[in-house]
Amino acid sequence: SLLYRASLTQLIQQKGLDFNDSLTENECVAKVQHLNEPATAQFTQQLTRLWQRIAYGHLDPKPEQIDSLCEDYQKVFAP
Repeated sequence: SLLYRASLTQLIQQKGLDFNDSLTENECVAKVQHLNEPATAQFTQQLTRLWQRIAYGHLDPKPEQIDSLCEDYQKVFAP
């Protein structure tokens, strides 16, 4: 959840996106896709899918999935 929330914060601060409280996770992904930044869109989609599996499916992620997303986070949001 920390990685998901941090990513939303970066999308707001760095990319200027506005996510209102009524948006679903998939609607947030769609907004990111409109940025025309393929790496950001792919990262956001992968992170959101994993988040949904954890939050709603109660499925534990594999450690390598988390490691990969953490590396991608750094690539996408590095200054």
